[in-house]
Amino acid sequence: MNVKFILLPLLALTVIACGQKKDTASLPVVEFSSDKQKLSYSLGSDYAKRVVNNGIDQLIDVNVTIDGFEKALNDADYSYCEKTLEEAFGVNFMDIDSTKKVQGSECFGKIEASGFYQWLKQVNQVNSIDLKYLSYGYRDALLKRDTLVEQGERASLLTKFQTEIQTQLMDKMNELEKPFFENAKALKNTRVIDGGIVIETLREGKGSSPKTSDQVTVNYVLTNTLGDTLDSSFKRSQPLTISLQSVIPGWTMSFPHLKKGGEYNLYIPSNLGYGMSKGALKFYVELIDFGPATAPAQ
Repeated sequence: MNVKFILLPLLALTVIACGQKKDTASLPVVEFSSDKQKLSYSLGSDYAKRVVNNGIDQLIDVNVTIDGFEKALNDADYSYCEKTLEEAFGVNFMDIDSTKKVQGSECFGKIEASGFYQWLKQVNQVNSIDLKYLSYGYRDALLKRDTLVEQGERASLLTKFQTEIQTQLMDKMNELEKPFFENAKALKNTRVIDGGIVIETLREGKGSSPKTSDQVTVNYVLTNTLGDTLDSSFKRSQPLTISLQSVIPGWTMSFPHLKKGGEYNLYIPSNLGYGMSKGALKFYVELIDFGPATAPAQ
């Protein structure tokens, strides 16, 4: 999902007419027969609360958005909707074209649903969720009538679900870490330093190496064992300058082995990175410069 469409400041909504609401009296009564249904309803409601809290429900045709959401909890490709959505509402919902409100609202619902469904697939939880009740929760939250699951029970169900996902992800990351390092060690121009960190030299620098007390200026790309990009200085169009005393241990230990002007891949175990929840990490780094760390401003 393209998250740029849910960041609209509330102040911008004061001059916009309200979106249409469904006639709640005509809606079917939702009843629960299992915790799975309650969890699914709560997840849908929680997901839609972002839309309500940002005031986007005041801009869209809520009826059409709900219909779009119900239709798109599947594997179909709804990427075409991003263009339609931007044409209807502009970037961050700041440029409204009322003639395209219906199409834009339907696409908003489809993008919301598709993004949520793909996330469920990614965390292997599609079968844990009743998609019909997920839609009920999303619908009722947009209509501001999602009170069917008591707040305490809802919090308990969501917390348990999130804990299960976190545990599952940690187990998966742990399983991937061993082959991740075996493959790294098999690459050319690699060496293993303390802590099991693997350094792959892509282009050796000509300068000297920083001390652990220095600050460094680098460009970097951070990926995990799945190959997902987690962060990148290139996306911000400027390198990072930071003290080696203010970074993960894997960086503090690695950089004295790098040379100014060089390019490297650093393979860092989870215990020297951000913990098992993130798993082992791979950093592509360009060591641009280094020097004595600057004292923080008082």
